[in-house]
Amino acid sequence: MEPIPIDANADLTLVIGVDEEAKKFRVSSKAMSLASPVWRAMLSPKSGFKEASLDHEDIPFPEDSPQAVFIVFLICHMRFQDVPETLEFEQLVDVCAVCDKYDCVSLLRPWLSKWVEPWKKSVTRSGFEEWAYIAWVIGEYALFHFSIPFAIVGVDFHMRLVYISVQGRDLPPPHLTRSENADSNRTDSADAFRDATDQIVSTCTIKESRQCWSASGELLDDALPHGIAGSILQARKEAVADMIRVCHAWVKRFKISSGPPLCKAKPQSEECDTLVCGSLMRGLQSLSIWPGNLNHITGTLASESVQDLSTKIKALGCHVYPTPREYTPYGHVIEARQECKHDRCSFAIDLHDEINCVVKGKASDIMYSYRTHLETQRKKLGASETPL
Repeated sequence: MEPIPIDANADLTLVIGVDEEAKKFRVSSKAMSLASPVWRAMLSPKSGFKEASLDHEDIPFPEDSPQAVFIVFLICHMRFQDVPETLEFEQLVDVCAVCDKYDCVSLLRPWLSKWVEPWKKSVTRSGFEEWAYIAWVIGEYALFHFSIPFAIVGVDFHMRLVYISVQGRDLPPPHLTRSENADSNRTDSADAFRDATDQIVSTCTIKESRQCWSASGELLDDALPHGIAGSILQARKEAVADMIRVCHAWVKRFKISSGPPLCKAKPQSEECDTLVCGSLMRGLQSLSIWPGNLNHITGTLASESVQDLSTKIKALGCHVYPTPREYTPYGHVIEARQECKHDRCSFAIDLHDEINCVVKGKASDIMYSYRTHLETQRKKLGASETPL
């Protein structure tokens, strides 16, 4: 194959990609060394890297995308007029992967806003889970926040908790904590990061092959940021356990025999409590959420996503005691006073609210844990401060 000339004074030939998709590029080792500390180390005669010993030979980079590397080469060789003004989403992902791998994200600063802006509306859409990786590379809190929370809600967990290796590296999930005043310091940009986290957690699955897949059937191993997979799966596990605790707590409220009825109508009715409690118990039993030990139930629900389990719980029906009818002397039905109606006794609204609250904060915890990395990446792009 004929090499593509990138620099008139090129002294290296690089082969990017494999098989039919591979491309040869003639590049300047000086330009590459200035653009990337990783390339500088790899090409240094004293580095010990295999690439540095291939003098006057084609140097292979089989794992990289030829198209993405070509764009980065254009930038680092100052051929700015040839750099595309727009990128397809997959091209944007690949370019970010190259810059992440070779630590040269700072090169993208003049073009990044033009490339990112057209795709921002897709952050929370299924099939665009790679947004979390893009945001991770460019240190963008807003985008990261929008992509991760959707992930926590939809992970189906098969077999056992696994950590996904991204770009050949893997980090264990950090301890998910946040500062006491994190909520008060959060800005719109930080709020966006949480929403991004939810997107992946709500839509991806971990199959028996121990690979991570999106709801649209796309393999997400390379789309997830470093170590985020473990954090997302841990957040999903905690969310499922929390939902089960909420349901068990509701059953416990009705099972306690002492104290007045929970019926909200006047006068209160124990028969109403009995109907509501029976509806709840039978419904939870049909979902295998009750009765049983919390850990055992969590294990049996291993293949359920937070989103699916939440939907099933919210769909539970509730029978309430019929409101007694009153009649006029002429036999006409009198509309019952609001305080006498039993439709307010259903567990549905309050249970739904508690279930909705379960996953709130999970993505913020992940965001806080990884904020140091995001801050570092933003500084590389010239941003002096990052919102918490």
